[in-house]
Amino acid sequence: PDIDSIDLARMEVLRGPQGTLYGSSNIGGLVKYVTVAPDPHSFDAVVSADGETLSHGGSGYALKGRVNIPLVPDVAALLVSGYDRDDPGFVSDDGRGARDVDETRSRGMRIAFLATPLEGLSIKAAAIGQNRSADGFSAVDADPLTRRPLYGDYRQRRAPGSEYYQTEVRLYYVSVNWDLGGSEFNQTTSYN
Repeated sequence: PDIDSIDLARMEVLRGPQGTLYGSSNIGGLVKYVTVAPDPHSFDAVVSADGETLSHGGSGYALKGRVNIPLVPDVAALLVSGYDRDDPGFVSDDGRGARDVDETRSRGMRIAFLATPLEGLSIKAAAIGQNRSADGFSAVDADPLTRRPLYGDYRQRRAPGSEYYQTEVRLYYVSVNWDLGGSEFNQTTSYN
């Protein structure tokens, strides 16, 4: 998923290999996105609105929000966040008569729950959903020898409907951590 900045607590760069925790193909390390966790101690709300305009292109916006609600003080909390973002495009397709075909629309949300019902026991659950779509990609057709644009700056020609893409991401997980004194029980289950 494309984690939005309203949900990001921090980023960690972990040197490789990290195969034990993050899979056998993780030889060179990884960039880890750590999301904001629910806080059972205090209410918190954040709202953000952004706008942008591209030279040789269109304009875009981003609306974002996050709210943290303690359900049971010092024991359980619910965090809900969401965003609606339109990233402007700048590539035109003369064959289809379309401008800014690489404009991307993204919508997403995250719901996270945290409970600490007993000393040393924490239960976390979350659901992440995101939809992205665009009518084209940020590619300009160029001559392979001269590397000059074939149809002009910021232009391409594609068959109608060939460049459209849409992605849907759904991720669900539950994690239980229990400190048993001399040992610790950790369980994580996820579905993507």
